[in-house]
Amino acid sequence: MPRPLTTADLDWALDLVESRRRDLAEHAPHFWRPAPDARELHGRFLGNQIGRAGTVALRTDHGFVFAGPRGDGYLIDDFLVDSDDRWPTDGAALVRAAAGGKSVRIVCPVHELGRYRLAKSLGLTVAESWWTHDLDAAAAPGSAPEQISVDGTTGRLLPAPPVYAPGGPVLILSAVTSLASLAEAERQAAAAGSPVAVVPQRADDLSRAQLLTSAGYRRTTDYYDGNV
Repeated sequence: MPRPLTTADLDWALDLVESRRRDLAEHAPHFWRPAPDARELHGRFLGNQIGRAGTVALRTDHGFVFAGPRGDGYLIDDFLVDSDDRWPTDGAALVRAAAGGKSVRIVCPVHELGRYRLAKSLGLTVAESWWTHDLDAAAAPGSAPEQISVDGTTGRLLPAPPVYAPGGPVLILSAVTSLASLAEAERQAAAAGSPVAVVPQRADDLSRAQLLTSAGYRRTTDYYDGNV
């Protein structure tokens, strides 16, 4: 039965996070490379969420969830169980208790099959996916432009979240028009020291998915939406 997660539970929760963080890094070595002080930074962040207005923090004996405000519902990212066979039981109970009948978006790394199956079992559907591609970042990068634009392919170079250390700014591309313009945008980003490019793709934009596959991108994360 889910119950409130307290500051006394943080070390236990962070132990689960540490194990998962190592697994994430194996699947996207640049995008998910942990910062040296990731545990401390993440612990500080999660500690600030406990008791925060609009945020729900719950645990069972085998898992926990933080549900942050997103529109009229919740975004669920920090959400773990201690073994895959707990997703249908503890995982489902945590999501239902946190959502309280409202809409949710659950962040699902593609390789985390237990989390994916849980999202499907709750009736959620993929709204968006993130694709990533490692770049050959320059050893002595030039100044990073605020925005990159090549024949309609546009993006920005942004710092990674503090718990990650990819080795430079991340290229986030909002529009992609062709393989050639994508390659040039990547070249410019790499020259500015970016080690990884990220492209969001709406679930109904199959042409973008095909283009990204052709360009060597990997679908890294799915975002599942719906009411629970």
